[in-house]
Amino acid sequence: MHTAYELLSYKKSFPTYGRLDFVSDNDQIKVLDNILFDKLKSNKLDSIHLSSSVIESDDHAFYSYEDIQDSSVKHDELNIYELLKAHPKFNVKSSITTIKNWKIYSASDAGEYSSMRAYDCINFETVIKGETFILTGGVWRSVSTDFKTQIDDYIKNNVNDNQAAYLPNDVSIHCIVKGKDRYKEEVYNSHVAKNYNDIFLFDKSKIKIADQKLYEICDLFHSDKNFIHVKVFKSGTSSLSHLFLQSRFYIDAFIKEEATRNSMRDFVNNNTNNENKNKNKQTFLTLIPKDRKDVHASSYSIILCILTFDKNKNIDSLPFMVRYELAKTHKYLLEERGIELSCAIRLVKK
Repeated sequence: MHTAYELLSYKKSFPTYGRLDFVSDNDQIKVLDNILFDKLKSNKLDSIHLSSSVIESDDHAFYSYEDIQDSSVKHDELNIYELLKAHPKFNVKSSITTIKNWKIYSASDAGEYSSMRAYDCINFETVIKGETFILTGGVWRSVSTDFKTQIDDYIKNNVNDNQAAYLPNDVSIHCIVKGKDRYKEEVYNSHVAKNYNDIFLFDKSKIKIADQKLYEICDLFHSDKNFIHVKVFKSGTSSLSHLFLQSRFYIDAFIKEEATRNSMRDFVNNNTNNENKNKNKQTFLTLIPKDRKDVHASSYSIILCILTFDKNKNIDSLPFMVRYELAKTHKYLLEERGIELSCAIRLVKK
């Protein structure tokens, strides 16, 4: 998936990509790193989020902020507050180098482990003398004001606010996992699929994509030919950029790969989830053609459903890089595939 991401042409999507420049001056990077370190040290974390520096497959099991072999503490998702809690308090010798030496460990259901620098997972935005600087993927970038305006104008004029009634507000997404309170999108997905016969649950489906049965093609599939991807947006985390990338990657696989469509058909035929019980499977199979010639890409659409506990949350309040990824994904899908992408921000309950 990372390779697919790199193939996206930034310059083609937005000719002004040159206004999202890498910061190469070491003195400037030092100043920016010091601002970040001071924020972390003083626990001022509102503008700091964590997201994996790699695309995790759907068989991802948990994260740990200590070596997995030495720690029994497991986390379902990355959280800046938990990262800081896992490390000793800062002392006079601490610096940004301290942060750069921290590791985040990732484990899969198959028992495979990997690690990444915590610094590479930090997403942070700061403004110096009217210029915005963004840290993402371990790299600082500067963003011009007119480029930010262009992105925000694109979203305002092109990305629809989807008000579909089958994606309701006020749903509790609380669940208990290993004796602990958790708030998960799969609870929302289950609720929607149980209450709407026009929706088939694909959450945890492990559809074959790029010769691997590791991925969900979507969370929910509507008989109106809508691929629905659902993600909880929580303070301290930021996986929405990956959500946008996945939506592009998965729809490309659906359109181009016969094996992906056959895998979806097999899932519909053989699935025994209670949420899909008594649904008309033939209705959904008809929407998943076997042959490429029968796939009319522009007849499908994508809905990105973002769940939030904040009644004031909207697209404008998302981090800039998330808004940029949203605009880029929308533009790619519309111009290259003829597919409409919309957003549905839903207020959920604990």
